[in-house]
Amino acid sequence: MLSLPLLLLTSPACAAVPTPVLFLGDRDNYVTQGLRALEIPHEVATVGDLVRGRQSMFDYRALVLGMDIERQSLAQVAESLRGFVEHGGVILAFRTQSPDSWLPSSVRQDVAYQPGKRLVPDHPIFNTPHQLDEKALANVHGGSVYAGCYDLGEGWKPLFSTGKQQPWDKSTPADQGQHFGIVEGAWGKGRIVLVQMIPAYGWFRDSSGDRNTDSARLFENLVRYALSEAVERSKAAKPRKRPEAYVDRLEDLLRVPRGRDGLRLDDPAWEFTSKGAFTGKCDRRGVFTISHPDAPSVAGSFGQVARKVALPADASQVMLRVYQSDDYCGGTDPTMVGDRRVSSTENMKKGMRFRQVLVDGEVVHEEDVLGLNPNPAVERIQWHDITNAASGKREVSVALRMIDKQGSGEAKFLTEAFFGCVDVRTDFRRIPATGLAAAGFRAEAGAVVLRQASGTLKHTCTELPESEYLLALGLRDEAYAQSEVAIRVNGRTVQQATLSADDFRHYYLPTPKVELKTGDVIEIAATRDGEEAVAVSELAILPADLTGADAAATKRAPYYAAGPVAKHEIVALTVKEPVGAGRKNETASQAVPFAYGALKSEANVGVQDAIGTDLPVQTRVVTRWPDGSLQSAVVSFPVSVNGGAESRYVLHYGADVKATAAPAQRVQVQETAEAVIVDTGRAQFSLPRKAGNLLSEARIGGKNVLPAGQRWCAEVEDENGAVFSSADDAAASVEVAEPGPLRAIIVKRGAHRSAAGALLDYRYEYHFTAGDTGFRFFYTFSNTTVSAGVDVKRITLRLPWDSRRHTVYFSRPEGGPKLEERSGDRVETYQHQFDVGTVKGGGDDLSRAPLQLAGLFSAEGDTTLQVGLRYCRELFPKRGVLDHGFTLDLAPAPLSDADIPAVAAAPAEVEGKLIGGVGYPQANARPGMYRVAIGESLTHELWIDFANAGTQLDADAMRARLNPVRAVADPVYVAGTKAFAEFHPRDPELFPEYEEGIEHEYAVFMKRRNDRRQYGLENFGDDTFEWGYGPVYTFWSNEEDDRTHGMLIEYLRSGDWRWWELGEQAARHYRDVDCVLTAPDQPDLVGGPRHHNNNHFVSTGWVADHTVSGAYTGHSWIEGLIDYWLMTGDLLAGEACHRMGEWYVRQVESARFGA
Repeated sequence: MLSLPLLLLTSPACAAVPTPVLFLGDRDNYVTQGLRALEIPHEVATVGDLVRGRQSMFDYRALVLGMDIERQSLAQVAESLRGFVEHGGVILAFRTQSPDSWLPSSVRQDVAYQPGKRLVPDHPIFNTPHQLDEKALANVHGGSVYAGCYDLGEGWKPLFSTGKQQPWDKSTPADQGQHFGIVEGAWGKGRIVLVQMIPAYGWFRDSSGDRNTDSARLFENLVRYALSEAVERSKAAKPRKRPEAYVDRLEDLLRVPRGRDGLRLDDPAWEFTSKGAFTGKCDRRGVFTISHPDAPSVAGSFGQVARKVALPADASQVMLRVYQSDDYCGGTDPTMVGDRRVSSTENMKKGMRFRQVLVDGEVVHEEDVLGLNPNPAVERIQWHDITNAASGKREVSVALRMIDKQGSGEAKFLTEAFFGCVDVRTDFRRIPATGLAAAGFRAEAGAVVLRQASGTLKHTCTELPESEYLLALGLRDEAYAQSEVAIRVNGRTVQQATLSADDFRHYYLPTPKVELKTGDVIEIAATRDGEEAVAVSELAILPADLTGADAAATKRAPYYAAGPVAKHEIVALTVKEPVGAGRKNETASQAVPFAYGALKSEANVGVQDAIGTDLPVQTRVVTRWPDGSLQSAVVSFPVSVNGGAESRYVLHYGADVKATAAPAQRVQVQETAEAVIVDTGRAQFSLPRKAGNLLSEARIGGKNVLPAGQRWCAEVEDENGAVFSSADDAAASVEVAEPGPLRAIIVKRGAHRSAAGALLDYRYEYHFTAGDTGFRFFYTFSNTTVSAGVDVKRITLRLPWDSRRHTVYFSRPEGGPKLEERSGDRVETYQHQFDVGTVKGGGDDLSRAPLQLAGLFSAEGDTTLQVGLRYCRELFPKRGVLDHGFTLDLAPAPLSDADIPAVAAAPAEVEGKLIGGVGYPQANARPGMYRVAIGESLTHELWIDFANAGTQLDADAMRARLNPVRAVADPVYVAGTKAFAEFHPRDPELFPEYEEGIEHEYAVFMKRRNDRRQYGLENFGDDTFEWGYGPVYTFWSNEEDDRTHGMLIEYLRSGDWRWWELGEQAARHYRDVDCVLTAPDQPDLVGGPRHHNNNHFVSTGWVADHTVSGAYTGHSWIEGLIDYWLMTGDLLAGEACHRMGEWYVRQVESARFGA
């Protein structure tokens, strides 16, 4: 694309812009916190919003770039940014540690430095509204200039210098000269201020929002200065709207060729020749690969494939198309000892090996193999103008070559280069605007620009075969005015547009296909609006067969297409009872998939039992296909099944289906200003809106059974012994996610609070089902605010009760699955390890004995409270105290020093890598504390029930509650919907070895889980792996390779409950622990799945290290979590999938691919 000159404009008089600042970054970025504190009106957008055109900077006076946001992709809109500045806008950019390639003049960053001197002492940023001397500036975030600026390009003026290098930054400076912490550059009417300090962080993180600090003062000075220098912007008199005809690149108009299009590289006319070790071959795709082995290169060696191409005698322009890429990116080769990189060898063989395109021996394109290939991949297809090389010739030789210009010495140099899609055309024309006959336009910086009221550009076609073509005009659409452009052929208008995008970007304006031949005249007529300069870069004449004849196809998913709307279809459902406990009219809730286009409304779903009886049904849409039809919907209905048996049901769906059966009992939800009240038909529960109590009332038989004056709540005790309670949260939010009639889901959110503030967020999710006296309860705690992580002594659910007798259930290895019980006035339990526990009270004490808590507890009084905790032993440690109610420590303090892992009690084995935790070693924690990392959550599932006085807990019934049944649809049907992409139902006859292998893999996984003790509060659901060179260490995988996806797909294809259990365990771990909920200091990390750690903390064994690494696309797994969401409608999984989707979008927009 030709570069266009940037021109100054005078804005027309119109209404003033109401919002002066556009902030780029996350809403939780410290910089936007500062803008809010200063009451600066602003709007928040992401860099991706700006780059993708979802947000325009031209409605604002100042653009503020948040601290540590990703800015490299701003290079894609560098022209617009400069236009914004030249027209009087101000850009204030806070700390970055990556290159700013979008700047109009270069600035480089180096290491961290101490503060230096004010180089312009009377500059407003040091004086208005606050006086700041060098001592005050040294107080800003403790006195640090991060990645100091140096090597300033033309136009920059340094305002604040740096001192010595920070002693904590051990990096070697790239330059020994002067560096700067604040620089300013003026272009046109505006300016850019780069600040490599973090005053907002100092204000809100270091000083907890205290405005009377030097960090706050510098931040205010900078923002006030930016606004004072920005031109008073006016809101556009005409609405900004990108013309529908615009395309961003000429390539967007061209059909993407296939490997065998054009001059096929498998044609015998192509001949491969080489010198040295190069080899070449064409594959079945039509891609020719030239390879060099893993051996040193020798100067002058090459591999090339070439052929002769005939040309017509009258060709006035010759264009050559070639796809090129290679596999050599460069980098560093590590020398590893175990998992430690002890040294690195640079592998950056620059200027040695090149890809070339040659015409008659003349190089028309050359590119060093070092570096990344262009993204998106379509940019690897390039058209080269070879007119000069082909001038006057009837035949040319086209060659594709990889050549070594320098030898690599003893260093090996393995590379493969790929070529394809070759074609030579004489009817594809790209005419620079300077080559058009101009009236009223004048040449400026490689383009032509209209500066008067109107003007024209003309081109007469020569030696153009008569055919169908598409014309495309390259132009820039400036801001603050809307000129008119028309394209005419022989006087007939074939396209016209108002330049109304108003975003200072370069576009192509294409025409519909038109008939052209030699002698036809193409004219561009422009009428200028206001002071807008109409700048044109080129006119392209594109043969119709090269253009997007399949453009519609490129917008269609290759695998998915909407089918017909279903009239009345049926799906076989199977309910398998997993724990040997029979069920009678239990509400089964599961999500069912539907094919693209088949089902338009959730109202058109019904269920019958095996004998054809209509059953009551409740539905909730989970996801929809692009046409609005249902992709997945939660379907709830009553089921009955004997213990360990199966029962069958039939789901009906389609436009002619209507569920008519009424439920025998209904869940009813009433919302008041004070509470959400749920009536199951046998019990009524009140969930208070203005407090974080679990319940404010629980009425059984019309009587409130909760103890008077006591609160059911969650508590967090910090490392200093301060207690933060959900009951003290007056700002809780309560939402109804499902209103009934068979099941109601209520979600309550808030924070554990005390007079000192808040510590950890809580989330309660209640599932109430018709006819039940109890409810399913999910308690999630999360760290959303403390970037360094939170060390806590305990996290507790406190359920006080007027009880006299208490019972707990457990099993012993020698007794198999048989449950024992202990009852007494007070019973205390502690699960130390997966198979080691303590039970005190109700008999002889069992201290650190081989036992496993069943997670079943009861407190008997006038009404009996029964509590079940799912995966009680798997999620060890756990402590339960039954004494006038139930106190359940989900993350308990140690019962004694024996609960502190040995490696946590010993000195750190690796410097700076602390080991702590309770029950199992935990990374970056303190002995005897549980650490919750930033963005980490943990969820526990309970069943809480109420029974008549003297009722003994039915262990089988409670185990059933903790293991709800679910219906699974016929695998052939599920596969046919394509909701889970492509898979084949289980088929031992067709795939005997595969099915045997699956059974083997289950046994291998369970053996590894048991051998490696893959349990624990933060770990359960994850898997481990071993890695290292020489010494080998064990690490948690963070679901690497998407084990979750494999497990859940195996469940879908077979209905095997074992894979469902493993898949759900894995999905919940990944959802809560590995996927980042929030990251105030690293907003770009939000939604990302954390990469597994691969640097050991201990030589023997392993630690819970799930949260120590960042997120990278090369180690990100989302399919399994999406599977789980589509199979359950799980609300937290849905939220995590949406966050991860946004994270993926940011990665793609920033071209962050690979590991």
